[in-house]
Amino acid sequence: MKKIIFFSGIHGVGKDYILEKIQSQLNINSYTASDIIKNSLGKSDENKITTNIDQNQMALIYGLETINESLIVSNGHLC
Repeated sequence: MKKIIFFSGIHGVGKDYILEKIQSQLNINSYTASDIIKNSLGKSDENKITTNIDQNQMALIYGLETINESLIVSNGHLC
């Protein structure tokens, strides 16, 4: 069973900074929700405009399922 820890917050609040500290102390990986979605969809651009929310959510779920770790640490924004 996978466990997911999700850090959320507005742009610039320090999510990446906090996760970098956690990664170095606990030797774990972390992933941004945006990167998981981009990798699942095969996108490489930096365009953050979302035209198909359902597709993005399915890509996030698929991407989380493909990460071969029992603990997934991720961060992103909530709407």
